[in-house]
Amino acid sequence: MLDQQHDGASFELNGRVAFSTDSYVITPAFFPGGNIGELAINGTVNDLAMCGAVPKYLSLSFIIEEGLSMKEFWKILVSIKEASQRANIKIVTGDTKVVRKEKVIKYSSTHPALALFIQKPVFITTISGPEIRLL
Repeated sequence: MLDQQHDGASFELNGRVAFSTDSYVITPAFFPGGNIGELAINGTVNDLAMCGAVPKYLSLSFIIEEGLSMKEFWKILVSIKEASQRANIKIVTGDTKVVRKEKVIKYSSTHPALALFIQKPVFITTISGPEIRLL
């Protein structure tokens, strides 16, 4: 779908859909166990899963501070790709803006996403000790 080479995406949808938008602004962009890219994808996927839907399509929007190294940005992109592949979600469109230093916290991202309902959601909550599980 990215081959359309413009800022929008068009595709066919059948049935009921869920829609979510998440934004992430964290410092530092890299932390023990991951980075903002992986966190953003997993957080957005989780929000849609909590609706009882299966995430299918994602839009990426980056706002990055001038001077962010390509090496750092590439690491974030690779983690986004890997997290998207694990979740079986397609990135269908996106946008990038660069702002002057001190105008943004190094890197931020917003990720609107669509999901399809496979069946009527059923949520079962079990509590065992200090742990709560959502099945």
